Amino acid sequence: MAAHRTYLRDDSYSSRPQGTSALTWLLAAIAAGFVLQNIFLRWFNAESVIDASVALTVANLTAGKVWTLVTYSFVHSVDNFPYLLHVVVNLVSIYFLGRELIPVMGERRF
Repeated sequence: MAAHRTYLRDDSYSSRPQGTSALTWLLAAIAAGFVLQNIFLRWFNAESVIDASVALTVANLTAGKVWTLVTYSFVHSVDNFPYLLHVVVNLVSIYFLGRELIPVMGERRF
């Protein structure tokens, strides 16, 4: 009878994936991108460097910088005040969405 109920089995916790999940890596990358962007903007005043290297613009795409299709999601607008709230809401929503999608899609597809 206990074999039909996964919460009563002894091996229910051992079947969980070991190591850091893709969701954790994604959240850490977004947070690290936010911190690095603020360091470069506040300390080095390097907004043009960020725009020229990782921001998604037509000029970057025509110049052959195809990696901007991926890196633009890690750059956030710091022109308005609630940019920190924007990043926090992004992280929380990705966390809750990822917790639901990973069991359905799997780690690799997520």
